[in-house]
Amino acid sequence: MKQELVLKEKLPEGWKWITIEDAFDVTGGDSAPQEKEYFIKGDIPFVRMQDVGRYHFTTNLIETVDKVNRKAVDDRNMRIFPKGTILMPRSGSVYCNHRAVLGIEASVVSHLACLIPKKEVSSIYAVYYLATFDMTKISSKNTGLDVLSFKDLKKVPFLLPPLQVQKQIVAKLDAQMAHIEIMKKEAEKEKRAGEEILVSSLDGIFNNPNWKHAKFKEYFSTKYGLSKPSVKDITRTKAVRMNNITYTGELVLNDICYLDLNKDELEKHKLKKGDLIFNRTNSAELVGKNTYFDNDETYVTVSYLVVASPKNDKINSEFISYYLNSSKLKKYFLENCDRAISQANFSASKLGEIQIPIPDIKVQDELCKKVRLLKEEIRFIQQNISQKLSAISQLTSSLLNEVFGKYEIPEVK
Repeated sequence: MKQELVLKEKLPEGWKWITIEDAFDVTGGDSAPQEKEYFIKGDIPFVRMQDVGRYHFTTNLIETVDKVNRKAVDDRNMRIFPKGTILMPRSGSVYCNHRAVLGIEASVVSHLACLIPKKEVSSIYAVYYLATFDMTKISSKNTGLDVLSFKDLKKVPFLLPPLQVQKQIVAKLDAQMAHIEIMKKEAEKEKRAGEEILVSSLDGIFNNPNWKHAKFKEYFSTKYGLSKPSVKDITRTKAVRMNNITYTGELVLNDICYLDLNKDELEKHKLKKGDLIFNRTNSAELVGKNTYFDNDETYVTVSYLVVASPKNDKINSEFISYYLNSSKLKKYFLENCDRAISQANFSASKLGEIQIPIPDIKVQDELCKKVRLLKEEIRFIQQNISQKLSAISQLTSSLLNEVFGKYEIPEVK
């Protein structure tokens, strides 16, 4: 089909609208190797979605969690992308609108689109411009996940000034973005400080040598969540995912998924008040995050989560969740999880062997009240910091809009 770029406002002399296909060589990364042999003594950076997501936006991505070796590249015909390649999600996380410029040569996972700029395009200018475009506008759904096709991506309009003008725009944006980044890091530091206050307080609460201890499995029965594809129908059963559990143990019931379950599945897996939800599979530093369920609505969990139900009224799952979220236990999970390529696991059977404190139930209940009050105070502080971070994010959008927003994006027909 012929494309017609309909200009709605005149551009400065020398500027023009082209498409991403005109400005870049557009391709994608390669499937991630699964065999450990391909990562032994690896020296070639392998960019995964988590590496891009860690920054959300960066003009210089140089750190990756994993590195592959030359054997992986040769055996699997993996490509090495040049410095200056622009990366963005093309499956699963399109809605995040992450953008990154490679600051090094690297191999790249297949979930990322790779845009290699042509001679007349500055990588840094391009990533600034592409940050203004919401790719969910052209994405589609495949088995519940956002998918960005190369065909649609190539049609996206791209604003191309002369190269010298691109460099001038980059210089201006770099200086202003650096100031915004300083503000962002300061706010994030304040937010982490609040989390550390909670964790250190939990350490103090559980440092009581007079309490008796028992194995987790003596007081809880466990089962894994459901391994089923999500559906779009929001009238189906709500399901808690691992992203709904924060690092400090909050249950955040937004961005949930939905599962189509029969009566028996729902009856077996429906969460009950007082259930403890444990994240068994994640990156190593996040394995073991957990929370307790205190909600009247109907929810189930997905397979990466373990549901632990109290066996009697001598145990308060909220109390045990606080214990499992203490720094002592977080360190234990990190050191004792079973590690694989890019993820780690702490099974329900291993969870069952953990020694947990069992003070009198009245003591458990009273300590829970104290922790809730502390969490409420920290939550208030965190909300203010989150508002600050949101305002900082708006500064970025406003800055980019000031540069690019004066020229309306042409329609692609």
